[in-house]
Amino acid sequence: MKNWWKRSSLKLRLAVWHAAATTVVLAVFAAFVYEVVEHRLAAEIDRQLRIDFDLIEAQLETDAGGSIHWLVQGAHGEEGFARLSAWFEVWSEDKQLLLRHWPVRESEIKSPLPAPLGAALRFQTIELEPSLPVRLMERPARVRVRGVIVRLFRDESEMRRTLRQIVEVFALGLPLAVFLSSLGGYLLSHCGTVAGAGGGDGRAGAENHLRIAQRAPAQFQPA
Repeated sequence: MKNWWKRSSLKLRLAVWHAAATTVVLAVFAAFVYEVVEHRLAAEIDRQLRIDFDLIEAQLETDAGGSIHWLVQGAHGEEGFARLSAWFEVWSEDKQLLLRHWPVRESEIKSPLPAPLGAALRFQTIELEPSLPVRLMERPARVRVRGVIVRLFRDESEMRRTLRQIVEVFALGLPLAVFLSSLGGYLLSHCGTVAGAGGGDGRAGAENHLRIAQRAPAQFQPA
């Protein structure tokens, strides 16, 4: 490998160096952009979960039998869109399920989640199904005087789709960027070679003129 590199032309080596440098720079830049976008999107989902918690906790009620109900109402007294889109569970502090409100029927839930691990604020990303990633938040709450744990969910499919599109854009643009960088390195080395050749011809011409000028006075000296 080293022998091949030494035998290769200057144009080829410059093209390879430009391609390698461009690949490294773009890879680092792509990783940085991905991390920033992922962090921003995840932070927005967490913010929405906190908002959901405040709305849901204010609408939880308990009856005389100790059952938990969600009594959210729309602006005109009917059940609003929030009731249809909300996705949460309410657990007792001794890990008993008190209320489950999922976007599917109870009979269609294939893999119900276990009880919360503890009564503390916790965020986690899980896969409920192979094509259903969700962001989960568990947080203690109070329903009148009763302590409970509210577990809320937010679908991460849209966030995953956005991140996948970012990766696809960089994957498609990287080969073109590397090709253009290699071409630039090749042209740069070509220009350098031409300039070097021109400079060499100029130096040779100057040396010839200098030798002629040194011989010329001797030819016209009197005998």
